[in-house]
Amino acid sequence: MSDDVTYADAFKAQVDPFWSKNVAALAPELRTGERRFETRIRIAVDGDGTLQALDVIRSSGSSQMDGCVVRAVNQARPFAAPPAALLGDDGLARPAQLVFRVILGEAQLGPGAFQPAEEPAKAEPTRIQIIETPPTDGDGQ
Repeated sequence: MSDDVTYADAFKAQVDPFWSKNVAALAPELRTGERRFETRIRIAVDGDGTLQALDVIRSSGSSQMDGCVVRAVNQARPFAAPPAALLGDDGLARPAQLVFRVILGEAQLGPGAFQPAEEPAKAEPTRIQIIETPPTDGDGQ
């Protein structure tokens, strides 16, 4: 497993409890009917694990759902220092994209569950997925 995915797994495990709590506290109107949301983020942390950037690179279409993700990441700070191999020329690590998915409706909201990108979704109502992405040129693009 690459340093990128290993660090992203640790990041996900740290954020997951906050993510699950935030989703459970969503406004009731968001939890009616079968609704699916997906928010993709990209983070950048410095050499000691301090969060330097959090970008929503694909919105779920719901500011409340996207807000759950941003709040969860901020609540989970501080993060572990990334492996030196992940640090770019600018001193920042930009691990794999993280995808936050939630399916609301008949399913009970419960704790998030990680499933690798290649596995089909199961009956988990909330989950964080890690997508390996090619290295960037250091500017996050």
